[in-house]
Amino acid sequence: MKGNLKNWVFMFAVAGVIALAAACGQKGDTGAAGNCPALGGADINPPTTAITKTTTSFTLACTDPAATISGATTAAGTCGNTYYSVNGGTWTLYSAAVTATAGQTIRYYSWDTACNKEAVNTTTF
Repeated sequence: MKGNLKNWVFMFAVAGVIALAAACGQKGDTGAAGNCPALGGADINPPTTAITKTTTSFTLACTDPAATISGATTAAGTCGNTYYSVNGGTWTLYSAAVTATAGQTIRYYSWDTACNKEAVNTTTF
């Protein structure tokens, strides 16, 4: 019995971590901070998202910088989800190049896996 309980607790803990990781950055522009625990640890910097525009589309690339805490540099974080919105429309999970036309306003941001959210960026196509 004791071994079975130990295995059950371990499985529950693993499932909880997986569910927690999925919760970060899943609520679009309204934010997922309410879903994120007080993780603590080294990753305190939000990611940054760069936009690359062509004449007919744009791509987004997320990077998550290393942090310096008390003079010590920590490892870089891991980007989670990146979202974009065109002309104030619905926030959409970014996965590949997006077609755009002149005059459209593109808003975008990313979450990292430690639930740090980047501020929303805006550019006109």
